[in-house]
Amino acid sequence: MMVPYGMREIHDPRKSGLEIAAAVAAIVILMLCALAEAPRLSLTTPAARAAQEREKNRQSFADLQAATRQLLTQNDAMQTELASLTRLLESTRSQVARLTEGHSTLGTQVATTAAKLQQFETTVQQTSERLTKFSESAVLERITKERDEAMTHAKRGDDQIRQLTLKLQKAGIYP
Repeated sequence: MMVPYGMREIHDPRKSGLEIAAAVAAIVILMLCALAEAPRLSLTTPAARAAQEREKNRQSFADLQAATRQLLTQNDAMQTELASLTRLLESTRSQVARLTEGHSTLGTQVATTAAKLQQFETTVQQTSERLTKFSESAVLERITKERDEAMTHAKRGDDQIRQLTLKLQKAGIYP
């Protein structure tokens, strides 16, 4: 599974802050250069022009500071959300692993119970065959007892299969 670039990188708030500060400084420098090369619009005194430029620079700087604060706030919120989503993803992964393990365990139990049931059915069939061969009452009683035990085991095995099937159905693994 490919992880998006943004999730692979560990965000360092200091690094983001430095990047934002560098961007702000570059914008301020560019604005100062643009203002220095701007044509003169009026014939005001150099002191008045300098005051106007300082005011514009202050306003621009205040705007940049506000934008920087807003970006830092958004960055912090996104980092918090990313951490929350990462925890949720790990939790979901562990739940899927547990469900897969439970499915494997229940599948093994069903297979084992089915094998036991097959053995019990074979025992019942063998007991029935012995009954037809022997006619003596003592042998018939013993064979009948073995058959009853095998039937009981078969019923238990059948009950186990039903219980395991119900567990699988409750877990949403078996249709």
